[in-house]
Amino acid sequence: MAGATVVVVIALALPGAYAFSRHRFKGRDPLLSFYVVFTQVSGGLGIAGLIALFAIVSALGLRNNLLALALIYAAGAIPYHTWLLKTYIDTIPRSAEEAALIDGAGVATLLFRVVFPLMAPALAVSAILSFIGAWGELILANLFLSGENRTLILWIYSLMSNVYSVQWNRFAAAALLYAIPPVALYIILQRFLRKGLAFVY
Repeated sequence: MAGATVVVVIALALPGAYAFSRHRFKGRDPLLSFYVVFTQVSGGLGIAGLIALFAIVSALGLRNNLLALALIYAAGAIPYHTWLLKTYIDTIPRSAEEAALIDGAGVATLLFRVVFPLMAPALAVSAILSFIGAWGELILANLFLSGENRTLILWIYSLMSNVYSVQWNRFAAAALLYAIPPVALYIILQRFLRKGLAFVY
């Protein structure tokens, strides 16, 4: 589920970020302003927002569906990551793209051989932030998932349901399992993260 969230976020935020950074189109500035506002309020759905979201997901028959939950996480994360990637693309000199176009590169070649490799640090930051956001989210997962589709964080939460009868050996094993994927992702992406996090912060 967390992996699917990362794929959807990168796949949708990256072209949007490139369009916002390199193109001027009608409604661009109001849409960017909306993205800024949405990044500030998307995390605080509140009771009314949760009820509406629950009603929509239930009406579509998507409760207890991991992919549907990944899409919900991605929808909330895309505006922030679009802004993050746009800001990074703004720092890439246009001369690199212009040189590729003069050499006869098409749009696909320009994006996949010039722009995206230069964006590796920002993509690494987006990937790990969106992964951790989905990996550790509890409220929506508890609301929409049950049975065998429960995520690991829900299992850990269930182990703590009665603090007087916690099976600490299971809890310790679950906590170790919970920590492995984010640590592994960090190790894989660490050479890009140093530069990317320095840019973000």
